[in-house]
Amino acid sequence: GPQAPAAEPEAEARAALDADRERRAGAAAARQRRDRARAEADRRRGEMRRARKDDEDWRAAWAEALSRCWLGGVAPPPSGPEVRSILGDARTLDEARGRRAGLAARVEGMERDRAAYAGEVEALAKAAGEGFDAARARERGGALKARLARAVADRKARTALRREIAEIEEEAAAAQRGLAELRAEARPMFDAFGVETLEAVSGRLQEAARRAAAREELAERERRLVEAMEAGSLHEAEDALAAADRGALEEAAAAAGARLGDAAERRQESYHAWRQAEDALAAVGGDDAAARLEQERRTVLVEIEEGARGWLRTRLGVEAAERALAAWRDAHRSSMMERASAAFRTISRGAYARLASEPSDRGETLIAVPADGGGAKIASAMSKGARFQLYLALRVAGYREFADRHGPVPFVADDILETFDDLRAEEAFRLFAEMAGFGQVIYLSHHRHLCRIAREVCPTVAVHELPGAGAPAPGE
Repeated sequence: GPQAPAAEPEAEARAALDADRERRAGAAAARQRRDRARAEADRRRGEMRRARKDDEDWRAAWAEALSRCWLGGVAPPPSGPEVRSILGDARTLDEARGRRAGLAARVEGMERDRAAYAGEVEALAKAAGEGFDAARARERGGALKARLARAVADRKARTALRREIAEIEEEAAAAQRGLAELRAEARPMFDAFGVETLEAVSGRLQEAARRAAAREELAERERRLVEAMEAGSLHEAEDALAAADRGALEEAAAAAGARLGDAAERRQESYHAWRQAEDALAAVGGDDAAARLEQERRTVLVEIEEGARGWLRTRLGVEAAERALAAWRDAHRSSMMERASAAFRTISRGAYARLASEPSDRGETLIAVPADGGGAKIASAMSKGARFQLYLALRVAGYREFADRHGPVPFVADDILETFDDLRAEEAFRLFAEMAGFGQVIYLSHHRHLCRIAREVCPTVAVHELPGAGAPAPGE
């Protein structure tokens, strides 16, 4: 216990010494910082003096530079940023002045071009004999340009037409020379037929050929008629036909046809019985059965012979009756055939010369003879339009025949000209106009262009529009 108080002063002294050492170290560090701060302050004061000197020198140089241009008269003198802004504006102004000068030059050039264009347009207008207005020079120039284009196109077309006309004239001259040579070669035929055109010669030759064919056909029919009528000559057959009654002929033909069918059936039955007898005879021996069969066979043969002769007589009678009826029809249908031929020739505008008939396996077939001498055509071989024209011609001829014998009745047609072109429709309406002279013709249609054609062909036609029909139907 007596040494404890001595340790405490020593510790305090050591602590005080350490504290003094720390204060001295801090004071030394503070003196070093102070010295560095003083040195830094001296350096900065030197830099400030140099900066002030540089600023004074720059300001003097700036004032001298401003004094050498118009900026020296500005008060107060502008600063650097202000001068930089002024210089940017000046550069923009200079560019604008350059553009303005360029635009002014362009405008001046355009004015000169417009004046020159107006002068040229005025000269062209005067040359073309047209008026001129300077305010409408552009429109007048466009019109003159279009006129020039049309003139150039017309000149090209005229040149092409002239060239084409020259070629056609050359071809026509060659054709005339050929035609003259052909006429010289055909002069003997002209003199022989008493005509002056090759078409007429062709028509005469075709008529001669048709006449020869008709004569041959007529001779053949006369021979068959005389043979069928069992007459000595054609006059006797014609007298017999003239004295015959059509109704009686038709009844005789029907009865003969029935007898012919019965005879054919009996002949078939007799032939079957004869074949059975032949088979039975071949199957028997040589006793009296063979004699009976032989007798039966001969009886059957006699019956067959008699049946065959009866069938032949009946068949010849039927054929004679059919020929008599055909001759009667030929004698009474010539007028209708002529009317149908005339109507078909008119409607087809001369494409077909006439109608005729020719025999076939089913009787007779109606044929149309073309005007150009081509092969005759039956209805099924014609086009749809030609068939409709043929049917209309037959209806017109039939109507005329009926009207002549029984008096006129209304003729009603419902849109039968649908397949006709305008030219053939005109011919059809012309026929209707002729028919309207002795009867009433009514035509129904929903095609308006047919009304116009009907009025042109027959100005007195009455056109009625049916309620709810939607299209008028001309009635004539």
